[in-house]
Amino acid sequence: MRPGLLFVSPVQPNPSGGGLAMRAWHVLHALAACHDVHLIVAAGISFRATELREVHLPVVGRRALPRPHLRTARRLARRIARRGAPTLSRWLAPEPPEWAACGASSRTAIHRFVQGKQIEVQHVFRLYMMPVAETVRSCLPGIRTQVDLDDLEFDTRMRFAELHSRRGEHGAAEVARRDARFYEAAATKYLPAAEQVWVCSDLDRARLRERLGLDGVRVVPNTAPIPRVPLPPAGAEPFTFLFVGPLGYFPNRAGVEWFCEQVVPALRSLTRRPFRVRVVGKNPWTDRVRFADYGPDVDALGFVPDLTPHYADAGAVVVPIHAGGGTRIKVLEAFARRRPVISTPMGVEGLDVEDGVHVLMAADERTFAEQCRRVMEEPSVAAGLAERAWELFRARYSPDVVAASVRNIMTEAPERPGRPATSPRPSARW
Repeated sequence: MRPGLLFVSPVQPNPSGGGLAMRAWHVLHALAACHDVHLIVAAGISFRATELREVHLPVVGRRALPRPHLRTARRLARRIARRGAPTLSRWLAPEPPEWAACGASSRTAIHRFVQGKQIEVQHVFRLYMMPVAETVRSCLPGIRTQVDLDDLEFDTRMRFAELHSRRGEHGAAEVARRDARFYEAAATKYLPAAEQVWVCSDLDRARLRERLGLDGVRVVPNTAPIPRVPLPPAGAEPFTFLFVGPLGYFPNRAGVEWFCEQVVPALRSLTRRPFRVRVVGKNPWTDRVRFADYGPDVDALGFVPDLTPHYADAGAVVVPIHAGGGTRIKVLEAFARRRPVISTPMGVEGLDVEDGVHVLMAADERTFAEQCRRVMEEPSVAAGLAERAWELFRARYSPDVVAASVRNIMTEAPERPGRPATSPRPSARW
């Protein structure tokens, strides 16, 4: 009989979803190769329990927790706060909106789901799922806990704050700083007690050691699906720069706005070759990006069910990201589809890439535009980047490589990520 494992996720695992859903999918499948997996999804307000029943997953049981209605009010309060009333948010919504606080209905659902099951370990995806994990522990006192941090929320939210401040959004910056403090306190409380902590890059492992003094942190890289049929080289005219990502995520929205407002005009002045910018990703009614202001060569498609034709048309993928955490799966998607990538340094942070070898990097709008021009007008540069990035992806970030790393970790003896003898104190900069 195989050991039982409880997978606690904030999203439905999905190979064609966003970065969260994609990592959940690949890690869950790797864990299911050696465990009987039970799945709990404690998702946000847009999730429907029927979606979880319909998707094919290698699990022996699944449960969607009751929809957290209070989260809607919290999100609304925080939206008001970001527009200049942070004190109101502190009073109405002291916790980040994704923090999975368990009400009575959720606690009852968890108790009923795990009761009588032989579960030895719970895999908790994201720090904000720890309230669910604590409820599980109250039902199964002997269960081991491993926490999968594909994003260090305390660093990410501080970066959000810095980017909001540069954009003059001071209410939003204050909310993000408060979230950063909340997540640092949560990390200090929960992570030293976990049997294992996973991160997605060596850089994040070093940050956890520096900030919290944790040893024994394991690296499980992010990955992306490999197309069944390799895409042919892009030949469509005009040359297409593709951005993929939901615009409800602040770094994506801010990055697209910067690219369209600053980089595109600079690129128009550098080349006579026609080009277009295609943005694929949900553009929610709140904080909507107004693409009509950017000219006829900027095209926004919103959500699309299949990205394949858009990658097929793309001459290059742009990643104009100035804040975030973990590693960008949109970069790995482009690598897997053999498309050259132009990115800010932040956009490829944590990935083992070299500027000019696997990607072209640029920190300011003029340099970013020049790198875009190179990819447009020098086909050999674009082809070389795409081929070397594909080789890197296959060696370091492919689904098979990630699955093997998960299996290796799970077959080793559990190692608690305790503090070293000279443990640094958590930073007080916030």
